[in-house]
Amino acid sequence: MGGLVLGYAGMTVIVAVGVGALVAENPKALTALTVLGGGYLMWHGARTLASPSAPVTTTTAAEGRLGGASTRLNPDLRGNTVHGWALHLCTQAE
Repeated sequence: MGGLVLGYAGMTVIVAVGVGALVAENPKALTALTVLGGGYLMWHGARTLASPSAPVTTTTAAEGRLGGASTRLNPDLRGNTVHGWALHLCTQAE
């Protein structure tokens, strides 16, 4: 979550100093940023595929209930999707 906050704060500063207006008026700058961003994502994906992190294998029942409770707060998953029904059925079995 800290990364999201830093990312949004960084974008706010960049737009505040006028880079957003410069990019909006210059299509070549937008294209360059798009290509650079795509290249970064491809590089990051290749690094992740080359050395994936180990999966977390230990989850306590309390952590599972907390995760299920926070997921249920999402209005899109309250029974109107297959995932919502599966989540409901799995947590009722405990």
